[in-house]
Amino acid sequence: MLPALPQTILGVVVFLGASFLWPTDTTGGMLASMLIRAGAGLLILGGLATLLSPVMSAIGPILRTVNVALHRIVLFVADIALLAMVIIVSYAVTLRYVFNQGVGWAEEVPRLLVTLFAFIAMAMGVRDHIHIGVNIVYNLFPKDGKARRFMVFFADYVVLLCGLFMAYYGTLRCLQMSRVPGALPMTGLRTWITYVPIPLAGFIMSFDSILFLLGVIKREDLLYSEPEVDYVEEYEEQQKLSQEAEEAKA
Repeated sequence: MLPALPQTILGVVVFLGASFLWPTDTTGGMLASMLIRAGAGLLILGGLATLLSPVMSAIGPILRTVNVALHRIVLFVADIALLAMVIIVSYAVTLRYVFNQGVGWAEEVPRLLVTLFAFIAMAMGVRDHIHIGVNIVYNLFPKDGKARRFMVFFADYVVLLCGLFMAYYGTLRCLQMSRVPGALPMTGLRTWITYVPIPLAGFIMSFDSILFLLGVIKREDLLYSEPEVDYVEEYEEQQKLSQEAEEAKA
């Protein structure tokens, strides 16, 4: 394995080469360039995680405090969005089926709120790694081994790429739509507001992934959930205890 500094420099060189020298005039060339840059980014982050470890040890508590504060705000916004959505939908249903009346904005506003809530929930799931995952290959390797550590690092890196994609292109979309005249029919809100949850969730996901990759926060540092039970390890432990009990009887 390369030392941290040469690894980082190599990653930067490969990334720049794939960005400016690799031909991207065809679809295949563009995809190859993206894959090469993704691999170079993996090298860069791996090197930076080692190079910046002393710095991260010093500012780690500050970043963890910022992370917790950010997610408290996010959780508060999600709670408000969910509560408002339930109240508005209940109000609209009561008016329609009890008083035979309706409110135009009662359909548009919950649609905005559910979009905001869904993207915030996505970012919250990334923070505690509670999204659905398949661990078949992961469980084949020893616990705390290099293979498992690489898979965890690679998974966080892929999530980082997704978060950066959402943050960058979501922001571009918001800026593009802000230049276009248009408003939602019932509330009169500008159309670009409907796209704000995309870069918001992308930023939170990217921030969390960077902290995971740099070792500032660990997978055990949970905010929204309880520690996950590894049923494979429990089964193996039970099998081991059963064998030991049988051997003791014999």
